Amino acid sequence: QFDPPQAISMFEGLLAKNPDGMCVVPNPQEPWLPIIDKYADEAKIIMVANGDAPGTKRQAYYGVDEVEFGRAEARAVIDAGVTKGKVIVGSCYPPALPLQQRWQGVQEVFADYPDIELLGPFDVTAEQTTNYNAWENLVTANPDVAAVIGLCTFTGPTFARLYPRLGMDFVVVTADLVEETLKGIQEGSVTAAIGQHPYLQGYLPIRDMALYYLEGKPLPEGHVALPMETVTKENVDTVIARQSDPKVQYEWYHEFIPKAVKEIYGQ
Repeated sequence: QFDPPQAISMFEGLLAKNPDGMCVVPNPQEPWLPIIDKYADEAKIIMVANGDAPGTKRQAYYGVDEVEFGRAEARAVIDAGVTKGKVIVGSCYPPALPLQQRWQGVQEVFADYPDIELLGPFDVTAEQTTNYNAWENLVTANPDVAAVIGLCTFTGPTFARLYPRLGMDFVVVTADLVEETLKGIQEGSVTAAIGQHPYLQGYLPIRDMALYYLEGKPLPEGHVALPMETVTKENVDTVIARQSDPKVQYEWYHEFIPKAVKEIYGQ
């Protein structure tokens, strides 16, 4: 669950260590906006990742293009063969800017499919038990549903457990490559998941601040757009091997990062 007061308290505590730079995940945005401006000078550099803090003194935002993320989720539904019928969209925290942008992307894609009936986005909550209950109520109230889209992490683990119990047939697309979601894809309970490379969201801001201080390289500004990946049954085994073994993950990213850096920064 989101707990901004606790996260902000931790952030303020870390400032006592006199950092030369910090990276934070300002989700949800509203409580963080005045905090980032208040402490920008004290922290020297503030990078944000996973969710942006627009209009603040943050140096750069590291994350996917959230509108494109939503488009990718909608395209995954279409690629699974759904071009008509009800598509239910759930958001774990509707006020969050990234999730609003993903919803925008979903709408843009389905605007070209007049036979799709979009329902939502419904607040399916950011806690796994209540998320499960919310989705169960939504799909059982709509037995003719053709697909569901979760705009954030919790939908995958929910349907990995819920889908086999329902006796229904519909497409499930979700966000993030957590263990339960990947297992659900393997077993057929989840159709596809869009990954946003959280490894890069942690690695790149620290890399950029280190290069700034050690080599004098300019800091990036604005949005540092990170790549996405779509995982389906066709490639899930490879992704599970990478995600479940830290050594394999390190080796995969050790090879991937130079390519990603060239694509992201043009270097």
